[in-house]
Amino acid sequence: MNRRSALQFIAGAGSASVVAAGTGSRPLSQGHQVRRDGPTSVGPDLPEVERLVAARLGNFAKVPGCALAITKQGRIVWARAYGQRDLRAGRPFTLQTTHNIASITKTYMATLVLTLVDKQLIDLDADVNDYLPYKLRSPFFSAVPITLRMMLSHTSGLAEVGPEPGPYADSYRAGDLPARDGEWARRCLAQRNHARHYVYPPETGFWLRDARPGQVRSYSNLAWQPMTDVIKHVTGRDVHDKMRAALLKPLAIGDSGFRLADADTEPALGYAAVVDGKVHNGLDFDYEYLYSRLEGSPEVKGFVEYARYTYDVFADGGMRTSLLSLAKYSAMWANGGALPGGRRVLSPSAVTAAFTLQAGEGQGTADHGQGLGWGVSSRRPDGWVHGGGDLGTNTFALVLPKTQATVVAISNVSRFPGGIDDLVFDVAERAGV
Repeated sequence: MNRRSALQFIAGAGSASVVAAGTGSRPLSQGHQVRRDGPTSVGPDLPEVERLVAARLGNFAKVPGCALAITKQGRIVWARAYGQRDLRAGRPFTLQTTHNIASITKTYMATLVLTLVDKQLIDLDADVNDYLPYKLRSPFFSAVPITLRMMLSHTSGLAEVGPEPGPYADSYRAGDLPARDGEWARRCLAQRNHARHYVYPPETGFWLRDARPGQVRSYSNLAWQPMTDVIKHVTGRDVHDKMRAALLKPLAIGDSGFRLADADTEPALGYAAVVDGKVHNGLDFDYEYLYSRLEGSPEVKGFVEYARYTYDVFADGGMRTSLLSLAKYSAMWANGGALPGGRRVLSPSAVTAAFTLQAGEGQGTADHGQGLGWGVSSRRPDGWVHGGGDLGTNTFALVLPKTQATVVAISNVSRFPGGIDDLVFDVAERAGV
């Protein structure tokens, strides 16, 4: 989304005012172009919410930057941005700052797959090998077809990657995706090769020994990358082009994409806090080769700074976007697959399928059940959620279809104090959504 379309979208939010970073409290007039930095404020003050956020963020000793938004009936009614997107340069984190949203990406991929279901180009319950240039089967259940429904609900039998460092860590790089992306997954997951790569046990490769496909939910990052090959096979277009055409363009969120070049509006840098000399990135591996080495040190103001990075398995967590665009996207889901003007991105049946439990209790924030892409949390069983965490990022989205409301958050720190999911749930409670 360029700045003009972002501000036009916000202007539809009733009495919402827009405050640009560095302009104090002066609202922007319609059509005003922000020359330096995007807005940091939308909508009237919500004192209880803002006190809660201020208490959680403190003096930004543990969170460089963060932004949150609330939508109702497809419109942003409140949004605020705090802190900085670039600590060295002192640039503010704004509502248009773009950053990696990590595993919320999975819901974008689920959306794209469901648009193809709507067009009857694919069947969620067909053997995924019907749509792949290679064969994908568990070596322990070779007679059991794996389907897209299983992959979208974490029941395919593909294992979560680990231990690190390994092929997943090795696929991270400072800089953009190569012209021919996705080779890592094709090389590692194709049945003829899966047992020959890196540190994984050769007798299992990437597969769970006791997980019959379709019966056991086990959160998997790896299951998402083959969907890019499905999309290419059935549409003849790569996932980047298809994502833009089917989702990003209808939503008018042109500041988003898997490549760094697709999301270069006020890009944020990611950080991990340094506490007692130890980097707290929330992961088992430091990824030191991704530290920024500007001015001879990766450390700035109590954080290590990561270079902007991509990785080969981008379909599970590589989407970059802004808070405004994440809010628009999430509002579409809360609005039953439709935009405020009535144009549909997804059919009602596709939304119903995604918001139907496919698997029971599992791990992480989707601890109360799993739909297609989205999960259910015991904190808000009336809603659907997805979180994301990676090097220098923590994100969370809560979608409440019954009230057509959402609460979303993006931050640029590896470990969010108290959990960004709990912050979103608490904001929703204080705001009465």
